[in-house]
Amino acid sequence: MIEDLTTRTRVASVPRESIRCIRRLSVLVCIVVVSAIGSTGCAKMPADEVVAQARELAARRDAASLGEAILTLKPLIGRKQTPASVTNLYIALHVTAQREDEVLDLAEKHAQASPSDYMAFYLLGKIYAAHRRDEDALAAFKTARTLNADSLPVLLATAKYAGRENDPEAGEYFRQLEAYDASLVDRVQLYNEWGLWLAQQENGGLKAIQYFAKGWDVEKNMVLALNTAIVYERYYPKTARRWYLTYKQMLPADDYIDRHKMVQHKLRLLPE
Repeated sequence: MIEDLTTRTRVASVPRESIRCIRRLSVLVCIVVVSAIGSTGCAKMPADEVVAQARELAARRDAASLGEAILTLKPLIGRKQTPASVTNLYIALHVTAQREDEVLDLAEKHAQASPSDYMAFYLLGKIYAAHRRDEDALAAFKTARTLNADSLPVLLATAKYAGRENDPEAGEYFRQLEAYDASLVDRVQLYNEWGLWLAQQENGGLKAIQYFAKGWDVEKNMVLALNTAIVYERYYPKTARRWYLTYKQMLPADDYIDRHKMVQHKLRLLPE
């Protein structure tokens, strides 16, 4: 019922917001040297050289280089002698390039074949998330967390989707994230997600507002203003009206026409 800071909209009448992303890319794959593979193209090189070349290409971060890195690694994928870390890298490149559709089947088979590899399940969760399969994403992230409870990216993903799925453990995940340094965990995103989860709990609305306020203290963010207004409607309509006005003032004047119309509608309904 409330709006997310990333891509999910919880109010049917409010379009999607994209403010900032909690995701931080970390290089978590350890490349293992494998034997040379004789074939054509890049496969004529020793496998470790192929992997090194792919990583060098991926470091450039542009779409063309990511595509070339994927093609470079492709001859190694599916071979028995290829280590799981190389398959993880291949899948991760697709995730970074937003080409998750191409590796969904591979990611599922890879996780099934690597039951002790947390990275395989983390990447599978990312792919499910890209397909809006939030329940499946949460299950994969929880498995990854069982295998590696020390991974911050895994905890971030688990907390986010636990909140979206109204999982009872979400609150504990958020508390664990709050203990991390602010340079590692985006406080605005954290408190917004925490508030969204609390707003779904019985009698949790006022507590949700407290966490939106924590985020507001870090950054005056229009999504936090909107979510605060929506929750206040349940309790204090006049206060809700003030937050809708704040949200309206933060909207670009020549953009977000539907959002301006939504706010105007709310302001007509709420008491002054």
